[in-house]
Amino acid sequence: LPRRSTRAFEAIYAGCIPAFVVDRNIFPFQDILDYSLFSVTIPETDAHRVEDVLAVYTDAQLAELQAHVLRVREAFLFKEGEEWDRKGPLFFSLVSMAMRLYLGYPEVSSCPSL
Repeated sequence: LPRRSTRAFEAIYAGCIPAFVVDRNIFPFQDILDYSLFSVTIPETDAHRVEDVLAVYTDAQLAELQAHVLRVREAFLFKEGEEWDRKGPLFFSLVSMAMRLYLGYPEVSSCPSL
């Protein structure tokens, strides 16, 4: 996700499956959101064949990816006027935990009693 870009967030919130052409990136809330469940990551070396890479997905796979997009899209809503760039790692950890509780995602089974 390009820094300060909201286009990917808007696409996710609209229910679109994002396709990222990156080799390495830090995604928002990656500590709680499994991006492989709701997005496609394409290595930069394959950028010239994006259509071929995307064409291998079946309708069932796309439906599953989109179902996950719809479950996590609330994580990509930001309140107008919040200054996300000025917050530190502790702030984002707390936001991630709050988002995990709010979304109930990923589902975590209860711990067995000892």
